[in-house]
Order: sequence, then structure tokens, then C-alpha cells
Amino acid sequence: MKFKLFHKIFGAFMITILAAIVVLALTMYYTANRRFSEYVTKVEMKQLDDLTAALGLLYEEKQSWEQFREAPGVWFRFLWLYLPEGSGRLSPPPPPGIRPPDGHGARGFSSGGRPPPPDNSFHDSGKGAFRIGPFGPPPPPPGRGSIGPRLALFDVNKQLVVGTPGVAVRSYEFRPIKINGQTIGLLGLVPLRHGSHPLELAFIREQTKAGRLAGLCVFALAGLISFFLSKHLLSPIKKLTQAAEELSSLHFGTQIDVRTGDELGQLANAFNSMARALEKNETLRKQWTSDVAHELRTPLAILRGEIEAMQDGVREINVERLGSLHDETNRIGKLVDDLHVLFVADSENLVQREQPVKPLVILREVIGAFETRLTQAGILLEAHSNEDAGAVIIGDEDRLRQLFANLIENTVRYTDSPGVLRINHYCSLEKLTLVLEDSPPGVPSEALDRVFDRLYRVDRSRSRALGGSGLGLSICKEIVRGHGGAIRASHSSLGGLLISIEFQLMRK
Repeated sequence: MKFKLFHKIFGAFMITILAAIVVLALTMYYTANRRFSEYVTKVEMKQLDDLTAALGLLYEEKQSWEQFREAPGVWFRFLWLYLPEGSGRLSPPPPPGIRPPDGHGARGFSSGGRPPPPDNSFHDSGKGAFRIGPFGPPPPPPGRGSIGPRLALFDVNKQLVVGTPGVAVRSYEFRPIKINGQTIGLLGLVPLRHGSHPLELAFIREQTKAGRLAGLCVFALAGLISFFLSKHLLSPIKKLTQAAEELSSLHFGTQIDVRTGDELGQLANAFNSMARALEKNETLRKQWTSDVAHELRTPLAILRGEIEAMQDGVREINVERLGSLHDETNRIGKLVDDLHVLFVADSENLVQREQPVKPLVILREVIGAFETRLTQAGILLEAHSNEDAGAVIIGDEDRLRQLFANLIENTVRYTDSPGVLRINHYCSLEKLTLVLEDSPPGVPSEALDRVFDRLYRVDRSRSRALGGSGLGLSICKEIVRGHGGAIRASHSSLGGLLISIEFQLMRK
């Protein structure tokens, strides 16, 4: 089964939210219950105020804890008298006529704020054995969570005086019993285990019920938000899909309305840029095809006309006619060769040999090869050379030779006679700059940005008459680009065209 992107995004949102809710619920459950247990222990320790005060007064009177060691029943009487009602008192109710004054515990102290002393009638008849006597049967076992069974009395050295034997001392929470600021004993309370107190159990039940309800509400709300958020996120993707389908149908004018600045907005902008580039390339392709067909049509028409005239006997077959046919064949061959160079450049295989070369030495050799043609064309050469002739770059010697030949050939073809060709170069620590400029005619300002376009001519009829294909400067641009350099065209101070070339020098 294939899931749509909407289902994947929506499912990812919901799984993430569900995991977050579960983790949050478990964390809250653990933290809240742990804190509640600590709170219950603090409350229980606070309930020992009356008992602690009474034990302090008893010790002040007796100056020892021996009465508890000799008669543990006194301990149970204290628990009954001074623990709050409902907290788990262990002893039976007092005999008729004996009760804590005004209620229970320290809050019922008689006038003077002192708790009533223990009644001797509650002492044991035998050491360690509590006498029930007139009090009737033993009381029922204390309820769950009672304080009484968990209390014990210790001396200042944490030695057990009275309480449940066998319980580790570290299990107790201690509360000091003091007289005049001096600790004379410790009252120990064993905290309840987590989840054993009735209040805690009730609290957990309420929290669980409330947590489930809140979790369901949050999950439902998150699902609703995730649904609309997923649709919102997928909306630009749907537009991109539709636009891509239109683009595949060659509708290159397709554009996407961008309303966001996020990654999807950037993707839409990139798509729009790609569509514009494809539209431009399609226009150039059509123009390129038309121009190539036109460039080939003219010499082929001449060839066909001359050959048909010779076949019909209209023209005589002689050396001059054959030379004309040969020139037209050469022109077609040159155009095909230039087209092949540009094809190789498009496939990024134009610069095939990369080795250290000296471009100034190659330029001097090319200039030497063109000296005769420059003289015949009435063009004066001004070439400045200096000690930087040893500058080295990484490149292809044959392509550099072709680069310089095309540039000088361009001057020979299009510069008026008498004219001037000036060649300069400048060297820095990292760059070599070559500057070639000639005399009129110049290039209009609006044409400077297009002189490197393929098959572009400033004056079509004049260029074709002079034998140019309109590919020379395009090839120069590709050769320079293949060497990692830059080439620019501008107006020359001599009145013609200035070509500036920059190469990165090889690091020594």
C-alpha cells in the first residue's frame, strides 16, 4: 500500500504528539506522586507536634526514658493521647472519667499549656506486657496509613527505646525532642511506601482520570491542527507538481506565486528561476537552430548554383570556378569545426590537457604568425612586452593558441584600414591580465553584452561578407572559462573594441 505524502506528514505529526503526551504524562505522574508522598510525610511529621512536646515534658520530669523501656504501655497511652484523631492511635480508649482535656493532644493542654502526665494506672502489671484490665478487649488493628505503628522513640545515640524492633534506623525520618534547645531524644517515623497512603491513592486516581481527559483533548486538538498544517505544507508542493507537469509540456512561461520566505518559498523561487532559464534557453535554441541553418544555407546555395550552372553548361569549368567552390567548402568546414568546438565546450571537455604553460610566450608566437596578414590589412601592431613573459598558468597550449588566433583574426577581419592593434599585459602575484584593443569601427554599448553570444553579429551583412561565422568570440569565451578565467568586452580608447582576459597564475 502506497501512502501519500499527506498521510506521511500527518502520521508523523500524530506519532510525535502521541509520544510527547505519553512522555509528559509519565513524567508528571512520577513527579506529582513523588512530591505528594513527600508532602504526606511532611504533614505526618507536623502531626507529631503534640506528641513531641509531651515527651519532652515527661523527660524533663523523669530525666530518662526508662519508664518506656520498663512499661511500653505508657508509650501506647502517649500515642492515644497526643496523636490527632484518625491518625492511627494504638491504645484502647481511657477508662471512664479520664480523658485528655478539651479534646486530644497538645491542643487540649490544660491551663498553663502543659500536657497531662501519664496515669500510673496504665502501667504494665508485668514488664513489657500491656495490661488490658478494665479497658475491655484490644482495639481493632489500625487502618492503612496509620501513623502509630510506624512511630518509634530513640535516645540521642539513635538507640531504640520503644517501637517496632527489627526496623533499620535508616528507614526512619527523625524529629528531635528538645528541652531548652538541647536534644534529649529522637522521634522516628517510617514514611509510607509510595502508593500506600489512602490520600495518595485517591490523588492518583483523580490525577489519572484528569490526565486521561486532558490527554484525549490535547490529542484531538493536535490532530485537528496537524490536519490543517499538513494541508498547508503540502499546498506549495501541489502547486510545484502542477507547474512541473506544465513545464514538461513545454509551457516554459509557467511561474509559481510565492507567498512565503521559508524553504518551500525558496524552492518555488528556484523553480521559477529554472523555468525562466529554460524559457531563455529554448528561445536561444530556436534562434541557434535558425542561425545555423541560415549560415549553412548561404554557402550551400552558392555551391549548388555554381555546380548546376556548370552542369547546364552555363558556366565553364575552370580553375577560378573551382577555387570559388573550394572557398565555399572551406567556409562550411570552418563553421562545422566551430560548432564542434562549442559542442565540446558544452560537454565540459574543451580543455583536455592541463599542464603548466606560458601564455605570453604562446601569444608572442601567434602574433608572429599574423604579422604578414596584419601588414596586408594595414593594421599597426603595438605589443608591449616586459620581464613578466615567464608567467605560468595551468592550461591547454592548443586551446590558448586558438584563443589568441581568434582574437587577432577578429581584428584583422573587422578593423578599418589603416588601423591599430594594441596588446598589453599586467601581472600581479595571483593574476595575469591580457588586454587587446583595436581602432574603429567600435561596438555599440547595447551590443557589448552580446558580443560573446553564439552567431551574434553587430552587422550581419558586413560580417558574412568578410567571412565571419559569428562564433569566434563565443569560442574565446568558452576557452577562457575552461581555464578558470574571465573575459570581458568594453570600449577601447582607440575607438574600437577592448577585450580583457584574466588568468589565475600557478602557485609556486
